[in-house]
Amino acid sequence: MKGINICTVVWGQKFLENFLNLVLPSILVENNLPFLKNKIKWKYKLYTNIEGKNYLQEKFKKLSLNKIIEIQINTNIIEKNLNEDKYKLANFCYSDCLEICRSNEYGFIWIMPDQVQANNNFRNIYKYIKDKKIIFVPSFLSTDLEKMKKDLFNYKKKFQLDIGVFELSRLTYKH
Repeated sequence: MKGINICTVVWGQKFLENFLNLVLPSILVENNLPFLKNKIKWKYKLYTNIEGKNYLQEKFKKLSLNKIIEIQINTNIIEKNLNEDKYKLANFCYSDCLEICRSNEYGFIWIMPDQVQANNNFRNIYKYIKDKKIIFVPSFLSTDLEKMKKDLFNYKKKFQLDIGVFELSRLTYKH
């Protein structure tokens, strides 16, 4: 494997806000994306619509996120297929991302737009990759992120959301 392609499909104001305020900060903690920086090539690909791209680029600029992370934003697939069911539309995007992975011999990490990452998640995934394990890490624990937001903001410092896997699981079960 030559690298990792991280992929998120996100559009709609509620999902964009959750992604920007909770998910992205959880990805930016020390043992997630920054851990991978000097270990393996990676690309972060976001699929959204034009409004989502404009919203995110404005926020990224205000937060100086471009200095921390490079995110490629693709609007073509969503804009061309706006009349499709949202699940079919998301599948088009993930299929595109998987094809890019296949053609470049990259691994694939799928992050849902409302899927907060525990603080060592990427480090653990990298360990398995380095050991040449084939892994699939689905996130089956699910909750209403709106109910959980207040608790999650207690773990946010600057633009990082630093929460351990056990605490994240506990909060998920709580809500």
